[in-house]
Amino acid sequence: AFDYVDISHEMNHRGYSTDEIDDSDNGKRIGTTVSIHDTWKAMENLVHLGLVKHIGVSNFPVSLLHELLTKSTIPPVVNQCEGHPYLPQSNLLRYCQARGVHYQAYSPLGTPGYKQATEP
Repeated sequence: AFDYVDISHEMNHRGYSTDEIDDSDNGKRIGTTVSIHDTWKAMENLVHLGLVKHIGVSNFPVSLLHELLTKSTIPPVVNQCEGHPYLPQSNLLRYCQARGVHYQAYSPLGTPGYKQATEP
């Protein structure tokens, strides 16, 4: 048993454009009745209850992160996104830095979809 979770993320599944990654069945499995703000308010409540120490987001582009920040009382501590030399996401990194949101890159060495044919 444990008393709290150190960090919990709200994950954005809507940004994918290929069937290989997108498992939403053309959006049919994405609920439209719960907004990111409703989800975030529930996560903020977990912080207020002491059940979660920190809350963050994952795969939020600038536009979605900005939308979230307009109505949040607790800003996300981190935005966990794919980031590497083939996908530097410089604008997102600058936006996060300007607003005190840590940018955490996953797949920092790249993913097979970005590999050039001439690379090992």
